[in-house]
Amino acid sequence: MREVLSGESERFGELVRRYEGALRRLAISRGLTTDSADEVVQETFLAAFRYLAGYDERYGFRTWLWTILFNQCRRRQTLESRQPSRLPAEAIEWASFAGTEDPVSAAERSELQGAIARALPTLPEAIADAVRLRYFGEATYPEIAQTQGCCLATAKNRVRAGLDLLGNFFRPRDTKDTDERRDERGRNADE
Repeated sequence: MREVLSGESERFGELVRRYEGALRRLAISRGLTTDSADEVVQETFLAAFRYLAGYDERYGFRTWLWTILFNQCRRRQTLESRQPSRLPAEAIEWASFAGTEDPVSAAERSELQGAIARALPTLPEAIADAVRLRYFGEATYPEIAQTQGCCLATAKNRVRAGLDLLGNFFRPRDTKDTDERRDERGRNADE
């Protein structure tokens, strides 16, 4: 980024190649379709290039990009007049699942992606965005704090709360407990 700011604007292309995948995953995780996500990523880089003079070197470049991306996602969702509802599970690209895998692993990955696609939009936005930044954007906790305008402890707490909430979403319900409550209600009605 320093080279771009010093006049070597052609170096911006390297930044695009380096960050477009993470930005695309973040946009998709916000509920955009693959096509919309691609457009939002392009708009993000155009805005970043257009406003290079506004970049403050005291903050991380990725943090600045994520902030622009989230603003572009909000703008796009407003224009499309839709609420973030469900993630297109088939479009999620997780870096942690990259590589060659056997059919069973591929099926498990697909099932997990679908479950997360249904769960993530149920979280409060700040918590969901912290999880998205951490696992889709591969952000560090200080970068999450900067992007969300909060302290480091809050960023960590948001990610942890998100993981806890997602864990609750995936935790099977205790059928024994449910059956006991049903029996109790049945006995009370019979008495």
